[in-house]
Amino acid sequence: MDRAHQNGFACEMESGKCYFKSPKGPVLLVSQPATKGLMRWKLRCDGNSSFVVALIPEAQVQNPKYLFSEAKVGFMSTGTSRPCKLMKIDCYQRWMEIVVDVDNETIQYVVEEDDDDDEGSIPRNQKFSG
Repeated sequence: MDRAHQNGFACEMESGKCYFKSPKGPVLLVSQPATKGLMRWKLRCDGNSSFVVALIPEAQVQNPKYLFSEAKVGFMSTGTSRPCKLMKIDCYQRWMEIVVDVDNETIQYVVEEDDDDDEGSIPRNQKFSG
């Protein structure tokens, strides 16, 4: 939570839960590093339709070029026009759950279904190392 506040996010309380509201402009939100277990995030992006969610090695967090030139594990919204090696997912204005299993080196993305989408929530999985 401290890192979120340091990056300009404001916490808005609703029904006893803290919802972070992003400031305008590019923002890098970084979690604590993990060496074992599960890491889980649930998020939704409603403002700018261009965004990227990716695993970034701790040594690369300060490298501004890493996300778009080297990142291999993650996804970008279909509204992102900047070239990137990551897969595109239609996830704007939808709840997304990202689960990283550090022990098995896997990540799963689940995007909530769209009312007009017959496919429902489709998990997407990726393997990573290190």
